[in-house]
Amino acid sequence: MGDTATTFEARIERLVASGAGLARVEGRVVFVAGAVPGDLVRARVVRSAKRHDEAVVEELLEPSPDRRVARCAHFGTCGGCALQHLAYPAQLAAKRALVLDALRSVAGVVPEFEVEVLGSPEYGWRARAEFQVASTGTKRGPGGFRVRSHEVEAVHECPVLVPELENALRELDGGARPIPEDARTIHLAAGDAKTAVVYSDEKGKVIGNELEIRQNVAGFDFTLGARGFFQANRALLPQLVERATAGPHGSLAFDLYAGSGLFSLPLARRFDLVMAVEEDKAAAARLGVNARRAGRTGVQAHASEVSRWLGLARRLGPDFVLLDPPRAGAGPGVVDALVASGAAEIRYVSCDPATLARDLRGFLPRGYRLEGLVVLDLFPQTLHVEAIATLKRVVVA
Repeated sequence: MGDTATTFEARIERLVASGAGLARVEGRVVFVAGAVPGDLVRARVVRSAKRHDEAVVEELLEPSPDRRVARCAHFGTCGGCALQHLAYPAQLAAKRALVLDALRSVAGVVPEFEVEVLGSPEYGWRARAEFQVASTGTKRGPGGFRVRSHEVEAVHECPVLVPELENALRELDGGARPIPEDARTIHLAAGDAKTAVVYSDEKGKVIGNELEIRQNVAGFDFTLGARGFFQANRALLPQLVERATAGPHGSLAFDLYAGSGLFSLPLARRFDLVMAVEEDKAAAARLGVNARRAGRTGVQAHASEVSRWLGLARRLGPDFVLLDPPRAGAGPGVVDALVASGAAEIRYVSCDPATLARDLRGFLPRGYRLEGLVVLDLFPQTLHVEAIATLKRVVVA
């Protein structure tokens, strides 16, 4: 094909990372927006690139058996969820495939073991969320960015939220919680005992006081900032912690990109010393508070950029390293430092299959072997994929 405005019929094979359905027409790859695996569609090409075409559905000729009606009234216009029209087992299968495709195409790795997939409650899981302020005439309420846009539309419901945050959203929408005039963003966070609603202006500055919540995970109490990073899926948090930290023990562990200590405190049960590194100074300070409250004197909180800190500390020779980098991944500098550290085992908690695969490509030819991979659906109904990769140093006889 290759020509815009061309129409065609095709069966969708699978999802790609953008959420589009992949089809092959006359030997050419086409990404069809809004289609799901199993759909038979008539579609129209809207953009042609060197290696693929992009298309939109003109007519759904035969719906996939995995296609369903989305639960949320805002689905398709709000950019928060992309998969509510796909049955949940098919979502899990698609996310497993996205991880395996990235490993194969980027890192050249095909796991020789069974890859486990851990599902979640489909709705009512999200305990932290961010909304924009939408203005409709004289009314101000919560809003979300439209799909592939920075335009804000009013939001009246969000079924992925935990019940406490859904209630807060309704109060904001109905005016029971007045929104400050200079507010542009609304931050919601649900703890074990209270819900925090914090507003920030167009420059990201907090209006009023920064609020904190407390949450118990895996037997530890964490004090968290309402706007700070912490895993949002309350239902899967215990399993995430267990899969990331269980097993290894010894004298020294590194916890990199440690946040408020979600993994640091459990690791301190089995290591004499856990050196936890977090660039955000407020989060690092909370990590120290959380460790002291838990009586974990073997946890050291370091407020530092990870690659800079490793440049000073990599010769310490950790027994175990856990890293949970942002979506951009760890990058070559951190990978090089960890290879040089000689850690016997590394667990990489990833929120992006492509950057996970890129970083694994830096470990695998240099003395490490991929020995485990778990895919966790921390973000049902969305395209986000979380995975934990276990790397072990190969001992050469």
